[in-house]
Amino acid sequence: MIRQRSYINSLIDMAGGLITHTVRLSFFAPKNDESLDVPNFFT
Repeated sequence: MIRQRSYINSLIDMAGGLITHTVRLSFFAPKNDESLDVPNFFT
């Protein structure tokens, strides 16, 4: 049970980091460059 909890917590932390990064992208990057910046983040 403890191992599953730590695994789920790590997944939640990763998801939180992704969400915060995408929010920062949407705020700082212009709307036109959004489609260009998102693929660069994944590569």
